[in-house]
Amino acid sequence: MAKLEIALQKLIDKEGFDETKSMLGLTTMELIQKSDCQINFEMANNILSYLFREKLFPMKYKNCQLSYDGFSGVVNWECDWSGDYYNDYNDESTSSMATPFWDSNNGIPVDTELYEAVDSEGNPILLSESDLGDNQYTFIKWDKEFDNLASYSMWIRRFYLPNVYEAISQHLDNYRNYED
Repeated sequence: MAKLEIALQKLIDKEGFDETKSMLGLTTMELIQKSDCQINFEMANNILSYLFREKLFPMKYKNCQLSYDGFSGVVNWECDWSGDYYNDYNDESTSSMATPFWDSNNGIPVDTELYEAVDSEGNPILLSESDLGDNQYTFIKWDKEFDNLASYSMWIRRFYLPNVYEAISQHLDNYRNYED
């Protein structure tokens, strides 16, 4: 650890993160980068906009496009499942929300709120989570805070992306198996 990192960490330990940030006139990201400090759940959620803006958060995973809604603070997953050729459907997609540590919780709420498809006869299929109830919600628990920004970034790629994708895939199966 460099002298600056050590000094900033001591100040954070003594005064707290928010107070140190205010005293030094730094943004959350600036203090995280300069101090290489531990990232708790609230901080992990608060820096999502920065990670997306700086393209440090993946914008695509497999057949899904990811985006960040700065107004609501939500990570959106728009997935195109047309390549699965399920039941000879022409088009098939899901819309989900999966925001790490939403509301400072210890995990990822995954909510697939919309399913759209066009069947082999050209008939549109539109289902929402109200059609299926709680079958379209999964909470992926994570209890460990992050040592620094690098460990958080690695977690996004190695844990968040594949686990959210798997949850959305399970929700897709629920939508596909829905019967009136």
